[in-house]
Amino acid sequence: LAVDDNDLRRFLTGQLGARLFRLLDDAKTNGWHVYAALYELDDDRLIDALIALGQNAHVLLSNGSQKTKPKDGNAGAALKLAGKVDLTRRMLWSAGLGHNKFLVIARSPTDPIAVWTGSTNWATTGLCTQMNNAVLVRSASLARTYLQQWQRLHDDEQTAPDGKVKHFLP
Repeated sequence: LAVDDNDLRRFLTGQLGARLFRLLDDAKTNGWHVYAALYELDDDRLIDALIALGQNAHVLLSNGSQKTKPKDGNAGAALKLAGKVDLTRRMLWSAGLGHNKFLVIARSPTDPIAVWTGSTNWATTGLCTQMNNAVLVRSASLARTYLQQWQRLHDDEQTAPDGKVKHFLP
């Protein structure tokens, strides 16, 4: 499944995966900004698509809910993205589950034009082996609302149980 041009992978990602990759490619071609709030990210092709956007990719990457010893399932993706995109970690630990899965497309940081949301985790298993849904809504008004939510999540200063502010880079 990790092979980009693999027929099986193309089949499994289907129209949903093809559209998501085309959306990220369009953002790169047009010089648009993307604002992603993601719970799971481990798919190398999606990570590469975000890296290709450089500092126009604003990624808010969360961890899961962990009651005991903290474990960061997105540590690998964070290491790949660090210094290559505008990355913010949202580490909630046992305080909750940062289960966001949305992407705002904007012509500029102040001109959002569309939002992509749904059940799809940006992980290879989420993209290739789970039944998912997604919707792309081309509405500046709705995209602005999602961008405001992205900013609220970004600016949230909730701290982890160990007292560390959740915004950190690996």
